[in-house]
Amino acid sequence: MEIPKPKNPGEIKFSADDKYLFIKRTTGTVYVYETTEFSLVAIFQSNKAIHLTEGNFALTTNPFIILDEIRIKADIQLASINTENGEINILTNFEEPIRYMSYHHHIQSENAHLFTIAFENELYHELKILKVTEKNGTFYTSLICFPDELFWDTLIYNPVYRVYILVEKNNLIIVNAEFNKILMRKNLLKDEKLDDIGYFTHIHLSDNGLFIVLAYSKKVLIVRSEDLQVILVETFSYACFAEFSKNDELLLIGTWNNGYVLETNLK
Repeated sequence: MEIPKPKNPGEIKFSADDKYLFIKRTTGTVYVYETTEFSLVAIFQSNKAIHLTEGNFALTTNPFIILDEIRIKADIQLASINTENGEINILTNFEEPIRYMSYHHHIQSENAHLFTIAFENELYHELKILKVTEKNGTFYTSLICFPDELFWDTLIYNPVYRVYILVEKNNLIIVNAEFNKILMRKNLLKDEKLDDIGYFTHIHLSDNGLFIVLAYSKKVLIVRSEDLQVILVETFSYACFAEFSKNDELLLIGTWNNGYVLETNLK
């Protein structure tokens, strides 16, 4: 089946119950399809006052409400957006200039979402975590800042070990749950199994929390969470996506040209 709209898709997500498919264009417009007949059920478009941009977004417990970055003139804020009726609720009120906002992942055990906020002006560039927790349909936000200068390309949270896992180019950094202490740091290129791995594209945590898969533009790596030991390296040219299936039995890998489904035997 071919879905004719939208042209130029940027982000694609299925709802947790697989009843809906969300497609976000590179221009920011969001299309929602039901997955029985794949008929279009909702469209949300930017307007002159509020503009959606290209990038990742979060799904919530409400099948039509998403969390996404919005631009209001020169300001960037986070909002909950009802793609069915167009209702927008702005969740933040940042007054400092923001360079970008990026969504990372959903912490299922807490029903919380993690974003990175990059604050920047002429004097400083600082990254903070924006944590959005959903309770009974209401969203609660909190900003988390590391006490010293710390930068990352992306991050996820491991609820099994209660640590944040940060990716900074070829480095993996483990930070405690309070986000105030680095517990471990590893340069992946110093591993004897690796040479050039290319640029970072994607990270995902296994369901059991024991393994991390990282996609770089030249290789896909599986790393043990406990000690950041690289246990598997496979070459995939132009890899842009790598995730475990929900039961950790499969590894899903995407490149700019092909998709792969691999069985795993991780224990």
